[in-house]
Amino acid sequence: MSLSVQGMKDFIYPPLRNVTDASQASKLFCENICEYINKNATITYSWSAFNPSGDPDPLTSFTTHSVGKGSFNLNNFTTVGPGVNYWCAQMSRVIATKMSILTPDYYDDVKTWVLSPMLFSQTAQLNIKMNGEADFETASTNFCTQFLAQFKTSFINSVSVSGTHLTYSGVATMISVV
Repeated sequence: MSLSVQGMKDFIYPPLRNVTDASQASKLFCENICEYINKNATITYSWSAFNPSGDPDPLTSFTTHSVGKGSFNLNNFTTVGPGVNYWCAQMSRVIATKMSILTPDYYDDVKTWVLSPMLFSQTAQLNIKMNGEADFETASTNFCTQFLAQFKTSFINSVSVSGTHLTYSGVATMISVV
């Protein structure tokens, strides 16, 4: 799994084709983006931990995924002008407050990890510029390119989380989103 412009376009836009209500479209658009991230983003953390004897955990990193989605309704949302700025602020808030990151063994029967809540950056802010593109293909490519570039860099949370893995106690720090 990884995030890509074409993959994002193929996932988020088709469900919007027959939606005629702008408020419903904005809600679905936000939900689709969150779902795309959850299904396709791989989040990597560094891990530094020691057991009570002082031995380091041989595991020094792990990958995981996100969950959660939020939605919001934007009446009279447009893809140009102040509408984009408002959308960026709302979507940044959704990512920061409605989405979280799973422990590496979330889907396993045996749980070996206990970690403080792992979140995307709480201060990141999307800043997407639309230039009045004349056709949907250009506009959607421009939007997805900017969104993914900013998401992969700005939403990396540099605040470490503490936790345990088996008998090791330590800290995990998000290092990449791909």
